Amino acid sequence: MTTPHLISAALAAGLATLFTLPIRADEPPEKAQPVVTVDVGVVTAVPVMVAGAQAIIEGPFGLQLRGELGWLGTPYVEAIDAFLLGVGAYGSGPTADATSDLIRAGIQDSLTARIAVGIRPFPTRGFEAYVGYTLNALGGHLGGKESVEAVTDKTFPSDYNALNVNIDSTLESVHAGVGWRWVVADRLVLGTSLEYLQTIASKTRLYLNGPRSTRELPELSAATNTFLDDVYTTWVKAPVLSASAAYRF
Repeated sequence: MTTPHLISAALAAGLATLFTLPIRADEPPEKAQPVVTVDVGVVTAVPVMVAGAQAIIEGPFGLQLRGELGWLGTPYVEAIDAFLLGVGAYGSGPTADATSDLIRAGIQDSLTARIAVGIRPFPTRGFEAYVGYTLNALGGHLGGKESVEAVTDKTFPSDYNALNVNIDSTLESVHAGVGWRWVVADRLVLGTSLEYLQTIASKTRLYLNGPRSTRELPELSAATNTFLDDVYTTWVKAPVLSASAAYRF
């Protein structure tokens, strides 16, 4: 074989080798997703929390720890009371009016605390599911003395001349829900969820106007608690719709 033919054969072999080599991407590899994410933001949950703070920690396999702390204000208290009235939870007549008065007074301005565990089963999707516990406590307002007497068939001692008493109800509930979160602009996280909430326990206490530590009414508290606990655990069960906005750290 002549020299030109040898050169041509060598070039052909070189080009063949070049075109069979693996092709490397010019762009850097895709950024790895963090193993743990922390989303902190604000949330509203109708009708259990007008406004609150939310934190969701998500770890490996999409496992989540969720927490919320907020305020059950007048608009949602009125919504709960209207719902209970609408479904006949209070009966009818004077007893219904008295019960409505006690419900509104007992949970007004309560602190709402929620904790849950959840999972995001699909790594590339925003769907998530969770179960948890809700506590409404540390609220309460003035209620009518006549309302207490109407639902308990008991009367205040004659030496108690105050017309109103402080009524404080604590509600414990369980909830389960499903939701979806969207990551916008890398760090902004928007979310919505739908859940079912069921009250499983409650405690109501009565106090005369004045220092709570010295003016509690144990007998009337016990009777009122028995009545309202039946109302709360039987009727306070409802769907809850939440919307949230958070920053991802």
